[in-house]
Amino acid sequence: MSVSYLPREGSAYEQLIDNFQELYQRFRDESGFIYMVYRTSVHLGEKQ
Repeated sequence: MSVSYLPREGSAYEQLIDNFQELYQRFRDESGFIYMVYRTSVHLGEKQ
């Protein structure tokens, strides 16, 4: 909630919190953790 583009109050804020709660309930494990798995690509080049 520390970024400037997120709503800090009002109905948009309430909807955001509700959505986060729904996601948490849907994806948490037995211990209450959510794991985010992602893949990244790294491209290396040589300076000539």
